[in-house]
Amino acid sequence: MKHSGQQGDSLTQKLKYRQRSHNMIIKYANQHSAKRQSEEYQQDIRQGLFKNLNAIAQIEVLTIQVQQLKRIIEMMP
Repeated sequence: MKHSGQQGDSLTQKLKYRQRSHNMIIKYANQHSAKRQSEEYQQDIRQGLFKNLNAIAQIEVLTIQVQQLKRIIEMMP
């Protein structure tokens, strides 16, 4: 009788160990997924900032061109 009880305890311990292992794997996978999503998010932000910088540079070029055109028009008779 005691022997079957020990087997039950052993089985319970194995199940608890497997559950802990499973939980650790899930936790690691979730952290890895969150890290990957964070890296993708940061990459999206970097791309957005790069696009904004390009737009700003284009606006500055257009501003200079408009100023040059204004000077040319002012110099016309």
